[in-house]
Amino acid sequence: MSGSYGAGSWFHSRSSSSEGERDKIVALVNVSHSPKYAHTRWSAGTSDPDVIAFAKEISVDPATMQTKIRQFIRLGFLKDDANLPLKWSTLAQYWRSLSESGRNLKRYADTFEQFIITCGLTLYAFDANSFVSNPVNGYRPIPALLQRVNAQGFISRSDLEALIGDRNNAYWRMDLIRGGILGENAYGFQLTNNFPALMQSIPNVSLPNNLTSTDWSEIRGDALDPRNPYRTAILSDVGSTMEEALNIESTLPHEQQEVIKSVVASTDSEEEAEINLGDYKVNDSYSKVKTRRKQSAWSKVVCRNYNYQCCMPQCDINGSELVSAAHIKKYSALEEAVGHRANPQNGLCLCPICHALFDRGYFTLTHDLKIEASPQISNLNSNIINNIVRDSNGKQIDPMPPVQYQPTTEFINYHRKKVFKA
Repeated sequence: MSGSYGAGSWFHSRSSSSEGERDKIVALVNVSHSPKYAHTRWSAGTSDPDVIAFAKEISVDPATMQTKIRQFIRLGFLKDDANLPLKWSTLAQYWRSLSESGRNLKRYADTFEQFIITCGLTLYAFDANSFVSNPVNGYRPIPALLQRVNAQGFISRSDLEALIGDRNNAYWRMDLIRGGILGENAYGFQLTNNFPALMQSIPNVSLPNNLTSTDWSEIRGDALDPRNPYRTAILSDVGSTMEEALNIESTLPHEQQEVIKSVVASTDSEEEAEINLGDYKVNDSYSKVKTRRKQSAWSKVVCRNYNYQCCMPQCDINGSELVSAAHIKKYSALEEAVGHRANPQNGLCLCPICHALFDRGYFTLTHDLKIEASPQISNLNSNIINNIVRDSNGKQIDPMPPVQYQPTTEFINYHRKKVFKA
């Protein structure tokens, strides 16, 4: 590195990550969805009337507004898009969902906010002139900081200032503390125990050389992008945060439970990959997050195989929000060698009513995948339900999933013997 940048000359846009600055970005994101700003380029010239009007929404001049937006793109809060509306990054969407769900989830929202900053700073890099999108081509402050702290993770005030430099010391200190990377004490600064998977991976993971600046901009907007070399570590730390949230899930109002479920389900890509590779087990020893993620992935795979349509022949309910995956062999059954809990062949896509009927044994499947109605269906005091089940009796499930995902004899036999009201 040349003497013009690097240690002692850390670049900063001089727009901080403080709560006040964050709140201005939240305000800009919200107002950017107004029809009057449709397709406005927030990065256009500072004399552009639309840019001036947009900047006035937070009572700043256009250049200041643009600097703030760029900094929050670099920190990983916003996707890198020159046109309005402003769009939250993947992690920021989770943060906003938790933030807007009440005080019970504030702790987890605050953790996600810290984590976004940490992830952003992990890929932050600059050269002699400014920030660089491709971190391979610049000086990266966070790896440099991790090399400078002592064996106990401590760095003195004077050493940190020497590392950062005088000009931007205050801005960087705020970002490092706001991101939960450093904690301040009477003697200096100490690495925290926050986000251990990511922090441990930073010195041990090499950045790929084959990614473009555009690739890295997309990765900042989606930290879970498969191209992100820190993706596995990020998923681990997100899982740890949500594991704590799942521990209190049952005590929360329904709306907040749904937010937690949504965040966990949105991070199940590795579990879906496991299922696609034939790993169908959900061991009782799995963490709550791992279990929930794998069940979410299984449900997505099953419903996708049925084109998100209820497979009861005479039921016409469809759509991802109106159907779910139903286990043929109950989830609670003892998990065996191959695994049934996340096996796509052990699932049907059903609407809530048909799902409940199937779970309670009011219909089952024959070995040629036809519906067999229980004689006890007549005990249900509902003409609509009776008609759907009776009219479907003897007909094959519809739609029929691909052959490799069709229910197996083993699972059908379980349901017929253990659940069906014969």
